[in-house]
Amino acid sequence: MNKKAQLQIQETILVIFIFIVILGMGLILFNKFNQQSIKEIGDNDKLTYFYSMVGNFPNLPEIKCSYLGSEKECIDVSKLINFKNKGDFLFSNITVYTIYPARSNKECTLSVLNQKQDCGTFLVYNNIPAKCRTEFCEKKVIYAPVSLYYPDRDIYEFGKFVIEVYL
Repeated sequence: MNKKAQLQIQETILVIFIFIVILGMGLILFNKFNQQSIKEIGDNDKLTYFYSMVGNFPNLPEIKCSYLGSEKECIDVSKLINFKNKGDFLFSNITVYTIYPARSNKECTLSVLNQKQDCGTFLVYNNIPAKCRTEFCEKKVIYAPVSLYYPDRDIYEFGKFVIEVYL
């Protein structure tokens, strides 16, 4: 075999090697962009779910006000307390705060309400990812106004429904 043929074979092997390296780098970059795109689609789906929940949650029969079978547009706080951590709302924190009249940030439980103590926070669901307890995580916060009904006192108060979604 002459030297010119050997040189052409070496050049061909070198060109094929460089082509494979460039192709491999292109596939790796494509994979990274594709993974990011899939994560964004998943995050958007999560947010869509929680935005729709803002409108649907106060209408759940488990927490909605009713009197003799007729439903009202408010949240029954005694039902809300019993609903605590009953659903599966992914990685989120769902809380209802009493806004008016102003109340303390103490968490409301049945015993606190029965003793007529001042409380203004209803923790509905709490599932914060473990990694978010120790380091920074991206989250979106969604607010909505709600009417709170206290059946033991037969009064209505203004509240804020807050969903913290961990992405």
